[in-house]
Amino acid sequence: MDHSTDAGTSGAFIRDRDAWTSAIRGHDLDVYYEFDYVALDLADGDVAELFVYSHPGGTLLHPYVCRPVTGTPYSDTVTAYGYGGPVLRGAWTTAQVLEAKDTFRASCRSRSIVTETIRFHPLLDQTLIGPDWVDAYRRRQTTTYVDLRRPLAEVLEDIDKRSQRNIRKAEREAVTVRPAGSEGIETFVPLYWETMDKRHAAERYYFGRQYFEAIFASDRLDAEFLFAERQREVIAGCLVLYGPEFAHYHLGASAREHLSHRPNHLLFREMINRSSARGKRALHLGGGATPAADDSLLSFKKSFTGSRQEQFVLGESVFDQSAYLALCQELTPAPAATTPWFPLYRRPAVQAAPTASAHP
Repeated sequence: MDHSTDAGTSGAFIRDRDAWTSAIRGHDLDVYYEFDYVALDLADGDVAELFVYSHPGGTLLHPYVCRPVTGTPYSDTVTAYGYGGPVLRGAWTTAQVLEAKDTFRASCRSRSIVTETIRFHPLLDQTLIGPDWVDAYRRRQTTTYVDLRRPLAEVLEDIDKRSQRNIRKAEREAVTVRPAGSEGIETFVPLYWETMDKRHAAERYYFGRQYFEAIFASDRLDAEFLFAERQREVIAGCLVLYGPEFAHYHLGASAREHLSHRPNHLLFREMINRSSARGKRALHLGGGATPAADDSLLSFKKSFTGSRQEQFVLGESVFDQSAYLALCQELTPAPAATTPWFPLYRRPAVQAAPTASAHP
């Protein structure tokens, strides 16, 4: 589907993998902008889509998942798990951004797409486009990252004294770290599901084997597992994704009974070592388990980063207000949400998460 706005400008909506790969080639976009990443965890009826808008001096690229609203003629869009949002390449004026937005929204309305939810990439400067692109631009959570644009010895000095002591403790207790590729899936998945059980995680976080198999089968995605072992037993692990500029701590798992050996401290140091060796600009560790400033997971991560932080921003837009209100009235679970949820018609009912024994 292609829409023209005026001479020299055009907008295209791409769903084909080869066309998508061609469109992003040469732009050095992060891993979250790859077709194979966006397509990783599609539910029935979902479609990975890339909006590309060009004018003679620049290009806008915006990936997302288009989701049907079950039982209705409507759909909506959302950033794939992780981060994304529209990025600009070349020279842009505010007027040109607004023209691109108008083109995008007109197409969405014509296709009965009601809302858009964007999780803006914390390490990309999207402040030039984000507030103009969405109806609501909400700062939601602090994330933290390791700045790797320095000698490794200097980077490691950012690790706080307590975490350095715990790293030495792990080494004294004979914890070691090894990398693994696709052969690590069978080891990681049961440990990851066990970790999600213990955290009482929502069902959407229970990624199955097919998710990990797709990552390692792709020639467009660069990933590896890191496993912490003690006495030949895997006691913690993580999945790291690598893009052209950034490395990402994607998913982690650990056996609670072995946490006293401090395997995660050793894993995080090894993530830093390996990301630096690959020449990455930063290692993004993400945020906490909650938005709270004193969240314990965030505090743990910041102990490796010199407390460097960027805000995770959520963008929300309604393209068809009357359809949105009708969907909210028809589909929103009762009672009404006590905290903001967008889109409200997708607010989940309280339900038990799957258990590891239910893993396919």
